[in-house]
Amino acid sequence: MSGWQARVDELLYDGESVRDSLELDSAQVVVTSHRVIAFTPDLDGENFQQVDRPNVTGVEASASANDSLLSRVISTGAIGLLLVAVGYAVDFESILGDAAIDGQTSTGTGLGSVIQTTRSMLDIVAQLDEMMRLLGALALLFAVALFGVYWLGRDPTLLITTAGDTDDIRLPRPENVAAARSRLEAAIFPDDVDRSAGSEGLLGDHLP
Repeated sequence: MSGWQARVDELLYDGESVRDSLELDSAQVVVTSHRVIAFTPDLDGENFQQVDRPNVTGVEASASANDSLLSRVISTGAIGLLLVAVGYAVDFESILGDAAIDGQTSTGTGLGSVIQTTRSMLDIVAQLDEMMRLLGALALLFAVALFGVYWLGRDPTLLITTAGDTDDIRLPRPENVAAARSRLEAAIFPDDVDRSAGSEGLLGDHLP
C-alpha cells in the first residue's frame, strides 16, 4: 500500500491537483481540489477511502471501539438492574407465608419425604428475592468490568465526518491533534465556510 501512497498523482482525475498531504503514523490523508483521499492500510476496513470535499462536514477527535462489547455492557447492565429492582419490589417470603406445611401433619399422612421435598422447594422460593438481588448485583459488577475493558480498548482516532450515507473516514490520531485538525480544515474547506457548527470541541466530539 505504501507504493500507492507515494503515487497519488496516478489516482487524480483530469484537472485535479493536490492541495495538501498529511502523514499520520502508517496512514496518509490527501486533500485535492476535488476530494479527500485517505490511505489506511493498518486500520479495519478498506485500505483506500475517498469523499468529495463538499460532502465533508468536519474534522474531529474521536475513538473507535468494539460496538458488540458495548452492546453486551448495556444488555448485562439492564438485566442486573431488572433483577435488583424485582428483588427489592417483591417479597416472596410474605407471599408464601400461608403455604407453611406442618411437619406433624406430613408425618401422619405417610407422605413425609414428599412433603419434606415440597417444604425445601418453598424455602428456596421464599429466598428468591434475595437470590435475585445477589444475581443482579453480580450482573452489574460484570457490566462495569466489561465497560472497563471496552473503554481501555478504544483506539484514539481523527475522524473526518461526512454528510449523507457516505462513511466517515477514521485516521490514527496524532499527538498534536489540534494542529492536524486545523491543517486539514484549512485544506478541505473554503475560507468563507463557517466550520464551528460541525466540529465543536477537540477531544469529546465523537467518543463512543
